[in-house]
Amino acid sequence: MNKEIMKNPLFLLAIFNFSMGMFFIFQDEIIARPAAYILQLNFIILLHLARKNQNKKDN
Repeated sequence: MNKEIMKNPLFLLAIFNFSMGMFFIFQDEIIARPAAYILQLNFIILLHLARKNQNKKDN
């Protein structure tokens, strides 16, 4: 993985969302499962945006 993408704030936020999603997925409350899925979806979107921004900087 490119070291420059690891310094991207969107990538760091994506990693945070992934860890929060993994935390919420094991909770038993009614709102925890949908929150976990939203955080995981947000992780995928932010990872895509971080890669897209990195590609713009490279070109």
